[in-house]
Amino acid sequence: MRRAKDRAFLMWAAMVVRPFLLAAAILTWVFTLPLLLDDRLAATVGHDFAHFYTIGRVALEHKPHVLYDPAALAVVQTSLVPTVGGPPYPPLYPPQTAVFFAPMSLLSFSAASALWAIISAGVYFAVVFTTWRRFKRQLADGVFVWAAALAFPPFWYLILFRQNSAIVLCALWAGWLAWEARRPVIAGVAFGCLALKPQFGMVLMPLLVIRREWPVVRGVAMSLAVQAVAALAFLGPAVFIEYLRYVPRLLRGANSVEPVLYKSVSLRALFRLLPEAIAMPLWLIGALIVFVAVHRAWRAEVPLRIRLVIVVLGTVLVNPHMYVYDGVVLAPALLWLGTWHIERGTASQFRVQALLLAFALWLLMPASLALGAAAGLVAMAGAVGLEVWMLAAVLRAAARLTSLEN
Repeated sequence: MRRAKDRAFLMWAAMVVRPFLLAAAILTWVFTLPLLLDDRLAATVGHDFAHFYTIGRVALEHKPHVLYDPAALAVVQTSLVPTVGGPPYPPLYPPQTAVFFAPMSLLSFSAASALWAIISAGVYFAVVFTTWRRFKRQLADGVFVWAAALAFPPFWYLILFRQNSAIVLCALWAGWLAWEARRPVIAGVAFGCLALKPQFGMVLMPLLVIRREWPVVRGVAMSLAVQAVAALAFLGPAVFIEYLRYVPRLLRGANSVEPVLYKSVSLRALFRLLPEAIAMPLWLIGALIVFVAVHRAWRAEVPLRIRLVIVVLGTVLVNPHMYVYDGVVLAPALLWLGTWHIERGTASQFRVQALLLAFALWLLMPASLALGAAAGLVAMAGAVGLEVWMLAAVLRAAARLTSLEN
């Protein structure tokens, strides 16, 4: 019965979903590509990359006292990229992130912005291609996969806003490949790169220690040591003290970092719709519940890629700063999960979750532009609810698999 439903699902996907995805991908990029070729785009939606460009120049010029001084950093950004409007972003990242972007600051801002968009797209396509190639037997329809990849809303947001989410995507993907190849230390080195955007290590790093994945932990430690040495070389030891002093200030002003709430897709964003007195406690409780659930699901009986799906979904939910462009980390997770369902003959159970989640993420901006911010918030709440639903479903499937093996 399951196999029959699965064949019906694949036929339905080929006949109905694939044409829809092709149309969505073509229309999205036909309208977007001309914008990407216009230098003025960097000045209108270039706020995110302007910050990376600025902190890269600060690292290149060895000015550690500027990196965590918002006023001084704003002066540097205004002098480097005066065409970018709006208030500069406050410092958000650890010192090694500034070192990572230092080479970019050698270029002009428009050239660096375009190059980073190309690198981000290259990373995304490499992740999708290598992941799909491993499971081509289960999902032979390459047109379907590439149409879905091009139409995936977080990818569009990533390229448009030139964010640094490709770093996280690459770290998770490389870690998965290395671990599957039984190179856990190398996997840890890759996972250690999550420290460049540290909120994405909130679930995985404690989990690796608690579950005693010591070879992976060693790799993480090696990766962090290399990053620390690089930061020391460019910025000196005092920058770490400045960063630690700045973090409490950043946490106190966390809400100001996310001025457009409907573009955030995490539990914290959802709970921010409630009174402030209960929003933070609810987020902490929700994060604890998610972490315990992810911890319980980390069993040898569950395939590694499904354990990582659970980690990724859990991280997306508990992340305190999870914008829609960061959702590109879901691309390999959806491929891992979808092909697993096809292997088990349960793909029909997965289709509704994946399609609704993609549609909700797509709705965030059009709904807000057409109907106002309230409509965007409704779409955001729907996306977060779907993430919870998807995590709960894969947790149940993993629990059943564990009970069968025992």
